[in-house]
Amino acid sequence: MAKNPDDKSIIRIGARQLVETVYRSGGLSILSYHQLSGLTGTRTHQAFAAGLREEFLHFEVEHEYSLKHIWQEEDGAAARAAQLAGNAITGMEVNGRADVLLKPSADKRAVSFRHFDNEPDNPFIIEVKTVAGPLDQVPENGEEMHWLQAKLYSYMYWSEQSKQGADPPSVVPYALAYVSAETLDAAFKLREDSWSDLEDWFRETCLVYLTQARNLADWLEKRNESIRELRFPYSKLRDGQAELIHQVYESISRLTPLLAQAPTGTGKTMSVLFPAIKQLLKPAFEHVFYLTAKTSTRRAAEQALQDMRRESGLLLRSITLQAKESMCLAPELYCDTALCPYAVHYYDHLPDALRDLWPVQELNASLIMAAGESRQVCPFELSLDLALACDVIIGDYNHAFDPRIQLERFFGVGTSQHILLVDEAHNLVDRSREMYSATLDGADFFLLQSLFPSEHSRSARLTAPLCEYFLALQTAIEGGKDGWDELEKAPEGQDMRVLTQDKFRAINVPLRELAALLLPWMQHMREEIEHFQDARHRRKLVELIGTAKFFLRIVDEFWSPSYIACARVSPKGLAIRLICLDVSEMLSKTYINKHACVFFSATLSPVSYFSVNFCGRARDNRPDTLLLPSPFPPENLQVIVGDFISTIYKKRGESAADLAKAIALAILLKRGQQFVFFPSFAYLEQIMPLLEKMLSGQNIRWQIQSRHMNLLSREHFLKAFDHPDRGETVIGVAVLGGIFGEGIDLVGDKLSGVTIVGVGLPQLSPERNIMREYYDEVYQGGFLFAYLYPGLNKVLQAAGRLIRSEEDQGFLLLLDQRYGTPAYRELLPDEWEITEAKSLKELKALLAEGQNPGKN
Repeated sequence: MAKNPDDKSIIRIGARQLVETVYRSGGLSILSYHQLSGLTGTRTHQAFAAGLREEFLHFEVEHEYSLKHIWQEEDGAAARAAQLAGNAITGMEVNGRADVLLKPSADKRAVSFRHFDNEPDNPFIIEVKTVAGPLDQVPENGEEMHWLQAKLYSYMYWSEQSKQGADPPSVVPYALAYVSAETLDAAFKLREDSWSDLEDWFRETCLVYLTQARNLADWLEKRNESIRELRFPYSKLRDGQAELIHQVYESISRLTPLLAQAPTGTGKTMSVLFPAIKQLLKPAFEHVFYLTAKTSTRRAAEQALQDMRRESGLLLRSITLQAKESMCLAPELYCDTALCPYAVHYYDHLPDALRDLWPVQELNASLIMAAGESRQVCPFELSLDLALACDVIIGDYNHAFDPRIQLERFFGVGTSQHILLVDEAHNLVDRSREMYSATLDGADFFLLQSLFPSEHSRSARLTAPLCEYFLALQTAIEGGKDGWDELEKAPEGQDMRVLTQDKFRAINVPLRELAALLLPWMQHMREEIEHFQDARHRRKLVELIGTAKFFLRIVDEFWSPSYIACARVSPKGLAIRLICLDVSEMLSKTYINKHACVFFSATLSPVSYFSVNFCGRARDNRPDTLLLPSPFPPENLQVIVGDFISTIYKKRGESAADLAKAIALAILLKRGQQFVFFPSFAYLEQIMPLLEKMLSGQNIRWQIQSRHMNLLSREHFLKAFDHPDRGETVIGVAVLGGIFGEGIDLVGDKLSGVTIVGVGLPQLSPERNIMREYYDEVYQGGFLFAYLYPGLNKVLQAAGRLIRSEEDQGFLLLLDQRYGTPAYRELLPDEWEITEAKSLKELKALLAEGQNPGKN
């Protein structure tokens, strides 16, 4: 809900939100419905358009018909009471877009209606919904909420016509159309209401909502007053903080993307939240989304909001969203909405749960789960419904950018504008590639096939061709053959082969033959889930159906020259993966000209690399950029480059002894607690025995990252730095880009030095090499985009663990010959005062002369 900027007595609301707020009841639906939008794919659009032409031969068709209707409450007792109480809201502006408006043409000969008993004589609205499954799962008479949306649009349309002199018909027809995204079939349903009943119904609907809206408006007025009075909560601005605050505010105002590199110590979290909250005073913006991949940065956002509430009197509702699995109160049911006690009467119980939590300004998972348990509602769905009435929503990148998880109620068609604050944005490049990629494992289909009681069952018959496809491709690859050429077809004259290596094949065409096998399998298996008694197998099937669904969506909707299809044979069998090499176009479409977006991190260098990945190549999409220097004195950080050691794969054996000696020198001469980062586990495991032998007898506690660490083992790893035994030196040994390479904050004397082995380049792989070729062709920078920039970003993140405050001092040792070359050196921060060591002797001297007392 938002105020109309031109008339403060009128509130604005979307048509869908109006009917859902007033009329929702019953339980959560097992079916997934969506608007007929670009998100549902070209095939669905084309199928529905063909269905319209066939069904309505002589009707004029208008798609996405915009509607607006202003309703004013009559001067009754409720309106006068509200005005006496100081609440000036007396009416509503309802906005929406009807999916389809059909108008009878002058020539009505040969009109044939296959699905309607009566032929409408007047223009009428069709509300269109796409269905994730087959149409036979849709209720015979349609979903009541969908009828109410069509009913509302019909009233709005004829009210508009009456203002232009047309008389509404005594009986108003309106229709629903359901389109299966899987089968591409369309089903139409028709209803009629008298015009007088529509008028009465609309008035009652508005009166019910207006009561709720006045309560919310009272809160918004108090919130806005607190925002107007809001002052920066800290007594002193840090270096660069004022500039960042100003730039964030200006970029949001212009709806221009901003890329802001703000090193540790700038106060990034408060610097982006403070101006974003100020922007909520503008009617254009509905919510602030604070998006991040890490729990620690979510806590930082929560703390910043607490500080503004405590120090500046801010009144503001916030919520931290969690993954569905972490909030589930009945995990054994795997979200079966027909059985889950927290789903079957969800909307009936929802009002009580919302009332319970309405007074709470800071909503978190524990509060929401307690309310869900108490009121018998799904905590995850409750958190989403609560978020609609929150001002700041803290969540994951997925909530805004992932096409599988994106919150449609905020980012769907016709939704409001929001402010997106993307923290630790350097992580979004690889994360977004994963969002638009999908993998099918042949082993999953072979396991499934073994579970069917009869090979003649429909389930077995549909699974068998998939198993045959995987087996044929795996056999061909293991036999040195191409494999794809026998299974998929390339457009005439096109060579679909991209790369052929041992046990690896890649092609550049969508796997339409595989998709043709996958679609009927998925449609059938959705109905078979309940027959799987073993909980593990049932869950596996649910996950496999979800993966197959997105696999098909990539083939149908997202496929472009930035995609490849890969097949890889491993000891586990054959995996087929659709990989998005360049996600910039899809990512930018989610927010450009729709939402204000601020990408910020301590490491967004080089900014051109991140600009292309976040905003695409279009000239009009160019972002604002801000690169702030470190706020800490450069003399507090001693940076040494040991460029006498080669860490390239072929040289690791002969340089291992010197590498171990260099690391040992740093540990012995600098003392204090340190981190040593390696580019891979294999390299770490190669050097550690040498280090332990060299430093045997020293009072050193090695904290070594393992390949599979759960949350408890991670916490145990870091706790060793908090309270070391007397005289003990704690040395953390970890992998670049891993769980300890960023997002940890060892302040004071908990960390005095960091040694980084190598330049962090991603591991060589066929997929990376294909990415390199792609970026060579598109940007003439293949090695930079595929290897160098992602690698150096991991190095800078690891280095950032060291200096966390103005008082901190420490040393950074970079060990690799490549740091001595211009291509690598120019990517290191300008404020680093670097000294070079050309040998172990020089390194020893530099480590000794720059006596590091540790962090104070």
